Amino acid sequence: MLIKKEFVIRLKMPSDGTTTIDDIVQGKVTVKNEILDDMIILRSDNTPTYMLSSVVDDNEMGITHIIRGDDHFNNAFRQIQIIKYLNWNIPYYAHIPLIHGTDGAKLSKRHGATNLFDYHDLGYTSNAIFSYLLQLGWSAKNDEDYCIDKATKLFALENISKSPAKFDLKKLNNINAKNLYSMKISDIYNLVINRFKLSLNDEEQKRFKSLLPELLKRVQVYTDLEIEFDWLFQKDFFCKDKKHQLELQKHNLILKEIGSLLKECEWSLENIKNTLNQYILDKSLTFKDVGPILRMALTGKTNSPDLVLIIYELGCTITVNRLNYKY
Repeated sequence: MLIKKEFVIRLKMPSDGTTTIDDIVQGKVTVKNEILDDMIILRSDNTPTYMLSSVVDDNEMGITHIIRGDDHFNNAFRQIQIIKYLNWNIPYYAHIPLIHGTDGAKLSKRHGATNLFDYHDLGYTSNAIFSYLLQLGWSAKNDEDYCIDKATKLFALENISKSPAKFDLKKLNNINAKNLYSMKISDIYNLVINRFKLSLNDEEQKRFKSLLPELLKRVQVYTDLEIEFDWLFQKDFFCKDKKHQLELQKHNLILKEIGSLLKECEWSLENIKNTLNQYILDKSLTFKDVGPILRMALTGKTNSPDLVLIIYELGCTITVNRLNYKY
């Protein structure tokens, strides 16, 4: 009676000599063949392993350069033996260092978002991500060389660093903020409108576009602009912060007096500024006495874009209504 036995097929490795790979990134690296194990190339269920399949796939597709993480570098010395046995052309190898977290460990999900689509959803622009990832492992002469148009012409595998880079979210945020501020306002406007599916009338569109340059100074990703939408577009807006409401109650008279003056003001940036300054002068106050409570009443925040610009863009009716709101 025949007993069916399961078995695997292994590749016999050379028992002496050395194997050298002239890696485009890592340089010439040599290992002794005696340390290479007789790896499995066919499992007991007759399916090929990754080590065999990837070599065959690369050859069938005419792959000339294999660019991958340096955690696969050891595999290259084993896979070359398969290529030699089959008398195929040995491809060029470029093993790139892995990206690490700020703690020095291999970047993983525990470090936060690791999928490019995740960063896209968080509000990072494609250009900022491209520029930052390129800086993680490639050196250029100046920051402009990291822009996609220049980088595609200057980039060379030979200039990739051999050392692993650390993914620093703070640096990415800084790059993204600079990228946002350098973009056309119309492009950022369209990004925000499409992302949040906003439907704005002509007056609201004008207001948003006018305030965008100032708003962008306060964010690092464009999705953070969402927190501004309530005071920007809500017709019946009022400050909802309980602590701020107490302050507004205490200074109710100041708000109403300024509202009355603005109602009579010929609407322009200069006239609004002069009206506020004259009120402060007449009442022997300082801007610190007036500015914070005006911001609270108009935006619900203590930190916002230029106050005169806010008043101007909100318009006389909306501004006066918010200043006259009874808390």
